[in-house]
Amino acid sequence: MSSRFPEWGGSSTTLDAEAEFESPLGQALSRDTAIVGSVFADKEGVLHIEQGSDGENWDVDAEYEIGASDGKGFSETVVARYWRVRFVNGEEKQGAFRISYGLRG
Repeated sequence: MSSRFPEWGGSSTTLDAEAEFESPLGQALSRDTAIVGSVFADKEGVLHIEQGSDGENWDVDAEYEIGASDGKGFSETVVARYWRVRFVNGEEKQGAFRISYGLRG
């Protein structure tokens, strides 16, 4: 059901209009303190760092509006065992997209 990221995950595959990127399900260990990473897109979209206790229901959703060509770094405190990172693209097809994420202990 879940996997532990031993290293950073990420993608640079561009998204169509209103499409989304979703990371694999991650599992935090007791020593992990934050979900960290960065995102850049040449079109606007919304970044979600989601956490939950069962890997199916996302009770915590840190949401960030990402402007066109405005990169953002993020760091969210681990509050639940399971997590994922999603980016929902806006109304225009992307020409550039980069996202990276992982756990900090």
